[in-house]
Amino acid sequence: MEDVNVDLFLQPKDLADALGITVQGVHKLLKEHHIESTMANPRQRRIYPASVRQVAQLKGLPIPSGVVVVHLVKGGVGKTTLIHGLAARASAYGCRTLMIDLDQQANLSTSFGVYSRPKKDPSLLDVYVGHMNGKKVKIQDTVVKVTDFLHIIPANLTLANLDVSIVQGTENIGNLFESMFKPIRKDYDLIFIDCPPSLSRVTSAAHCYADKILLPVNTDRFSLDGLELTLEHLSLLQKKFRAKAELHVVINKFDARQKLGFEVINELASEYRDMLCEAYITVSKQIDNSIAANECLWNPQQGKNAALEDFNNLLMEVFNLKTWKDQMAGRRKSVGSSSHSRKREVVAHG
Repeated sequence: MEDVNVDLFLQPKDLADALGITVQGVHKLLKEHHIESTMANPRQRRIYPASVRQVAQLKGLPIPSGVVVVHLVKGGVGKTTLIHGLAARASAYGCRTLMIDLDQQANLSTSFGVYSRPKKDPSLLDVYVGHMNGKKVKIQDTVVKVTDFLHIIPANLTLANLDVSIVQGTENIGNLFESMFKPIRKDYDLIFIDCPPSLSRVTSAAHCYADKILLPVNTDRFSLDGLELTLEHLSLLQKKFRAKAELHVVINKFDARQKLGFEVINELASEYRDMLCEAYITVSKQIDNSIAANECLWNPQQGKNAALEDFNNLLMEVFNLKTWKDQMAGRRKSVGSSSHSRKREVVAHG
């Protein structure tokens, strides 16, 4: 398959907010350390992932890592949109990111303009059975580059047979994906897995492989039922395979105009307080239109959108990127204290 070309970057204000410094401070930091940025037009400077990663490494800031599964047994809750927004944004922050589309409908794949053809482009089913059209298939053969920092293993209709093949096999579900993705795991900081809305061998394998599981819910009763069923299934997996992923319930597509929404939020806060994320994603027609048109949510033409700020806030919360600001603040405080001490010492000697 051919790679695609999506333009993902941070603006100086984005990086300034993440670091807790001014935009002028960002420009100074880049200039002092000869870190590259690009002028897209006279009014917009772009900082690409390699440069953001360089800043993080220079300042000793942690790069988020781990395997993140997005799943709920109920369909239509916005799993694909959630994983699209978070994975793309994480890559803009310099995380080497892989998305794995496990849904045969391939909505995540097509949302980035990636179209995998059954029996022509290798899929995870071909990796599992080991061959396609008589040729050996490795996991590396399925990866498509979206940007240098964002890759995807796309889905196609052949995934409809993956669960059947796993049922007929002898592999342990608990370590199936760890074994399958081991050859490429070291190439990525973050792996996002988009699951179909079902409870199957495939989704169970994903759950066992996960470090974090995001459970998106809408503010309706059907979502609550889906959440309860999914959590029951996860509890069984924890007992059988000792799966220990962090669980995060995410309110997605929230509409403040609906009275029922606030009732559901109160119920979620009461029942799942320890799992419920503070950040939530507001409903956005613009976001829905972008996904439907197979356009990246973070396209520069999107303009200002409150839902994109929600995605950014959720990324900061789930992956603790707030520590960047905390560490930078601590470093500035330390430098300030040292300078103050030296000043007192000079005065004393004087």
